[in-house]
Order: sequence, then structure tokens, then C-alpha cells
Amino acid sequence: MMIFKCPGSQSWEGISFDYQIIKDGEIPEGWSKTVFEAHDKASHPADVDQDGEVTREEMEQKAKELGLKFDGRTSNAKLLKMIEEAA
Repeated sequence: MMIFKCPGSQSWEGISFDYQIIKDGEIPEGWSKTVFEAHDKASHPADVDQDGEVTREEMEQKAKELGLKFDGRTSNAKLLKMIEEAA
């Protein structure tokens, strides 16, 4: 299983992260299952759910509150970036 932590030495779609591969099991504290989750934890620690998951639905709700235009083709990373720039 690949896990992620932000910021880091790698970059993808404007997100700086580190990664490591672990055998199935418990994810160490500070690491996440996805790049998006790791980025969100690093950017907005108070906005992350207790389980660390930020869903597409939550991002879409926030984007609507901010009056942002997006559709199903908008990637999670792009939607997150739009939200951060508008907030």
C-alpha cells in the first residue's frame, strides 16, 4: 500500500508530497491513504474529518458555498486548489 505525507520532495498537480510503500496494516500517524487527503491535512488540519477523510461531496459543498464553477470533469486536485484560492 502506498501512503502519502505533505509537504514533501515529490510534486504532482501542484501538490508537494512524500510517499512510502508499506505492507497492509495500520497507517502511521501523519501519513494518509491519498495525496489529496495528505494535502488537505497539511493545508487545513482543522477542516479534516475525525477519520482524516475529505470526500468529494464535502469539497463540492464548499465550492458551491464559495460560488465556484465546476463539473464532474473537474479533478479532486483542481477542485481543492480552486477552493484554496477562493478562500
